[in-house]
Amino acid sequence: MNVLIADSSVGILARLSDIITFKTINAIIYTAKNFETALRLFTESKPSTVLLGMNLPHNQSMELLREIKKTGYNTNIIILSIYMNNAMVEECKQLGATVFLDKFLEFEKIPDHINAIEANMKELIISPL
Repeated sequence: MNVLIADSSVGILARLSDIITFKTINAIIYTAKNFETALRLFTESKPSTVLLGMNLPHNQSMELLREIKKTGYNTNIIILSIYMNNAMVEECKQLGATVFLDKFLEFEKIPDHINAIEANMKELIISPL
């Protein structure tokens, strides 16, 4: 399973990478500190999950979400933020985000969400039509 982490903080990228590597089986992790790198890595790796911090430089987190949506690729998007107003949450949902976690208080929940996504994907692949 491929996971893309996009966040402007090197510390957050490192911490998330460590937590996911420790608690998730077979995860290949890609990290990006900016919009351009994140979009390139998304296009190249086609991750099953994107962890998107809402603090990319130049407020480009929403633009990345829009670009991911345009690709039509079925990826699970987890939004990481300290605070989001209702309008932002609704816009993120319309663009495909399904999980919203507090960037500082809910780190430990992230691997569980990724593992659940992976298990659900395997179930979909194995289940007969």
